[in-house]
Amino acid sequence: RVHSLAVRLTPEERRLYDDVTGFVRDAYGLPVHRLPFAAKLTLIVLQREIGSSSFAAARTLGKLRESPLFGPEDRGRLAAIHDAACGIRANVKAAHLRRFLAASDEKVLVFTQYLRTLEYLRDVLAEDGIPVAVYHGGLSPGQKDAAVRAFRGDRRCFLSTEAGGEGRNLQFARTLVNYDLPWNPLRIEQRIGRVHRLGQEREVHVVNLWARDTVEEYLIDLLDRKIHMFELVVGELDLILGDVEG
Repeated sequence: RVHSLAVRLTPEERRLYDDVTGFVRDAYGLPVHRLPFAAKLTLIVLQREIGSSSFAAARTLGKLRESPLFGPEDRGRLAAIHDAACGIRANVKAAHLRRFLAASDEKVLVFTQYLRTLEYLRDVLAEDGIPVAVYHGGLSPGQKDAAVRAFRGDRRCFLSTEAGGEGRNLQFARTLVNYDLPWNPLRIEQRIGRVHRLGQEREVHVVNLWARDTVEEYLIDLLDRKIHMFELVVGELDLILGDVEG
């Protein structure tokens, strides 16, 4: 079962999101000789990060404000946006996640794309006394195994970056939260595959957290259409297989 949990950004987060999006749009529209393609890829990462958390975006903004790829006016604009990002101490998505976790005693996987967002959520959940296991690409194989064992044991929440979306069997849990949405739907399927797999005997619940009037709203619409397309194809396959069997 897939649940959609829409949130509305706070005024501060809304201004930051709009400022970042405006800068990305303006810079990405520059001729290639003005801004190299590699720099434009960095801007795409920035746009993804601002959909995750202000903390994830702040780190990239801090690097870009010193980049020689941008002129003095753009660097000044980036510096102002960076300062605004650093001034935000909490994100509204985290408040909704806390309420969700408080309403259930299930073990929950929480996926985010960015380490900085993961670190923020780890600290937030620690304040609520929620035992957390942390999993990301910077851990050694032994540390990753220990994180999975801890989650199987007494840890209630498994905080993971995309590194946890591949190869791990976590079907002893059945609830998954997508704190942010990757732009590639296959990554979402990989995340869900950690719990929705052979050996799972209970109903799986997936919660998608997304912010209204952002790129994530567009992603949610695309995912919805993809699911309907999948249901249509599966239905047609049933008819075809039925005919073949006859």
